[in-house]
Amino acid sequence: MLVSMLEDDVLERAAAHSLEILGSHGRAAIAQALPMLFESAGSRVRSRLAVIRAMLVLRRMHATLPHGSANRALADGHPAIRAAGALFDDAPDQRHVAELIRGALSDYAPLAVLCRERLAQRGPEFADAALEALRRNAEPDIYGNLHPLPKEAIRWLTM
Repeated sequence: MLVSMLEDDVLERAAAHSLEILGSHGRAAIAQALPMLFESAGSRVRSRLAVIRAMLVLRRMHATLPHGSANRALADGHPAIRAAGALFDDAPDQRHVAELIRGALSDYAPLAVLCRERLAQRGPEFADAALEALRRNAEPDIYGNLHPLPKEAIRWLTM
């Protein structure tokens, strides 16, 4: 029930907090619900948000993403879901860094903050992915609509 509340913009913060307090039971509930959320994430924006929010809860709990869910997240059609999945890679490769950059440029602030924190120690693989993001100069919002990069995002990329 708590995981399904992650779809609701009003209830998601309380649900996430409750899941975190439940510890291992909260992690188990998220792991059990993720496959269903992934199934509907392609057609329902609320499910897409719930998937991202569930993964962010797991990340804040320093938990691991179940293997099947990790593969599913990294293969998703939406860059925000791929970025949330890339947060769980302990040694991100070039592809995962590119996904983290896309997450850092996301209009969904909680995802952007965690991705930027993850990229704080920028390695050489950051430059190529950042250049590609600057060339694209557009990222999809949570609904899938493309928007040009805001000046703040460009400034962050070039710092």
